[in-house]
Amino acid sequence: MRALCSIGLALVLVAPCAARAQDTTEDERGVATPRDVAIAQASFEASAPVVPAVDPTLRDVHLALQIGTLASLALTASLGVIAAYNQETVFSDGQCNDAQGDPIFGFEYGCEHLSTLHGIAGVTTTTLYTASIVTGAMMPEQDDVPQWLYDLITAVHVGGMVLLPLAGLLSAYPGVVGVDEESQQDFSKVLRTVHAAFAVTTTAAYVTTLVFDWT
Repeated sequence: MRALCSIGLALVLVAPCAARAQDTTEDERGVATPRDVAIAQASFEASAPVVPAVDPTLRDVHLALQIGTLASLALTASLGVIAAYNQETVFSDGQCNDAQGDPIFGFEYGCEHLSTLHGIAGVTTTTLYTASIVTGAMMPEQDDVPQWLYDLITAVHVGGMVLLPLAGLLSAYPGVVGVDEESQQDFSKVLRTVHAAFAVTTTAAYVTTLVFDWT
């Protein structure tokens, strides 16, 4: 009899606790509900960096402009090397100043008209380069290299592309900045050398950014 009473008393005491456990929600028991999971996932997606979508056509145009700029830059640089060999610089008297010289493309064209072709190639390169820079500004930032390094190298070739035509024009026409006739030869000699240094630096910087873009 006592045993039955003990069992009955235990059931009376345990039943309310079991009922309360059933009434307790998953939030109160610390269990993640599907709603909690959905909220957490949405928060994570909202905090993740958003990579802007790039129009495939724009990407193709930018790539074509980069290739065109590189090809035109290579042609311009090649003509510049020939001009530097023919004309006087800080490092050489040039082939055109020596009656016994052997300028590339001969005295008439290599010494008189090659600079015109070099200038046309330079204008073409500058035009293509400007277009590639404009479309490049619409491309996503680089992930493979530090952005500050990419921006620094870009600034180098942008500055070079501004200074290159100025140095080239001044070396060909020093009189426009008031250089007297007696000093024009020496002035042009120095500016040709500076122009060549700008060309090497600019080309190296631009090719470096292309490597970053294409790899």
